[in-house]
Amino acid sequence: MGAKLIKITNFISHRTALSLLIFTIFCRLPFFFRDIYDWDESTFLLVGQSLLDGHLPFTKLWDLKPALLGYIYGFIIFFSGKSIFLIRLYGSLFVFGTSMAVYFLGKTIANKSVGIFASLLFISYASLFPGGQGFLSEHAAIPFLMYGSLLYIRNQNSPFFSGLLLSLAAMIRLNLAFVGAGLLIGILFSFLRSRDLNRLVYVLKYCLGGFVGLFLIALPYLLIGKVDLWFRSTFLAPFSYSNYQMSVIKVFLKQLENIWWATFPKGDLSLVILGVFIWMGTFGYLLNKKSAKEKKVLYIFVLVFFSIIKSGAAFSHYLIQLFPFLCIFSILFFAKIFEKFRFETRNLILLPVFAASFSLGNQYFRNIWETLDPPRWTFGFSTRLVDSLENYYHTDDQFFFMCDHLTYWWFEKEPMRPSITHPSNITRDYLFEFMEKAEKSSFEEFQVLLKKKPTWIIKKPNEKYLSKIPGGQEYLQNVLRREYSLFRKMEGREIWHLNK
Repeated sequence: MGAKLIKITNFISHRTALSLLIFTIFCRLPFFFRDIYDWDESTFLLVGQSLLDGHLPFTKLWDLKPALLGYIYGFIIFFSGKSIFLIRLYGSLFVFGTSMAVYFLGKTIANKSVGIFASLLFISYASLFPGGQGFLSEHAAIPFLMYGSLLYIRNQNSPFFSGLLLSLAAMIRLNLAFVGAGLLIGILFSFLRSRDLNRLVYVLKYCLGGFVGLFLIALPYLLIGKVDLWFRSTFLAPFSYSNYQMSVIKVFLKQLENIWWATFPKGDLSLVILGVFIWMGTFGYLLNKKSAKEKKVLYIFVLVFFSIIKSGAAFSHYLIQLFPFLCIFSILFFAKIFEKFRFETRNLILLPVFAASFSLGNQYFRNIWETLDPPRWTFGFSTRLVDSLENYYHTDDQFFFMCDHLTYWWFEKEPMRPSITHPSNITRDYLFEFMEKAEKSSFEEFQVLLKKKPTWIIKKPNEKYLSKIPGGQEYLQNVLRREYSLFRKMEGREIWHLNK
């Protein structure tokens, strides 16, 4: 009887996983074809490619995200090659992995139905929410966050793996270090209150797991004698970034604004339905009584929320880190409402499926139509730019992309200096001290770049971020006027060629 029960349970689990995987691919497939959704994704691809070329993150190209993200992108590029379609497909597996964690967490604190509906809601909203269409650091980090949290909430004898997974999450997005540290404080408080030596062993195992995670990421730098570069770039640079950016209050208000515009976008009723359902459900849930396990989940949610508003920036895609929790909260709330009115709880499944389907229908039509005219797997400005320059550039030409810098990847080139791995980092001179090669000020660094006389400069007519460099716009215009010719205007960009 026991063996039969195990077989039935395994069958149900496999069927659930397969259903969630199919739904994930369905929701994300229309976004596999466009070249660029967010320039952060382009930056991560350049760092991952540099790793495959033999350079650890921070050593040649430099970005603010911890090294594990570069390892992940390098691993994906190794298997997918230069295929945006396959990279987004592999990225979808991270979304699927998170959805399974949402399922297990919902099942742990409530029941299987809550787990399934919450995971479907997460897949839908994480795919349609503005900024969620590409494969970003949030998508890469939250599976580690959720499985580490799941082990903590289940309170099983696995503190080592909980600490390990949460430290790996922080090594993808450093703001999530607040979660690992916050849970450590909770565990220590539990030990001090109970004086139970078993809890002390739990604390030590949890800390050991966290340390092992950090050690594994730092090990390659230890082997080449650059652990100081890793430490400064991983921990000190983000701290400097958050101090120079917006205050906690400004970030909070800006994220509220992001939530409003994402919940009530023009012309997308499906996203309105999903957004209202999630945010109303979450607000209602927070006012209700909670079980002990639900309080643990809420505590982790608060830690993640605090880490986002403490980051110093307020981009909407940061909120994706909250979605697993928001979806569970809203399903828990509406499940209780359905029970009160004696509705079938399983009818909750209709909302994410139908709402997502209407919005995705439009996405399928728009994106697949562009892949057919002309037929190609990847479309967008960067691919059309490669076609435009195919008969004009030489293999030894240098490029300076002030926008659409994914095109470095297509041309098998790298940014000329670490400061422009992410184009906007040229304006953040407070980060230059963490790079191995950079001047003291943004203007001096900009001068060095232009004095290298790149063969091609690609920019928008008015690159807004360059206005943060005092005198930068004027200096650039003078250089272009003296030494370059406007080769072509194309889709709102200017292509400049060095005079011979």
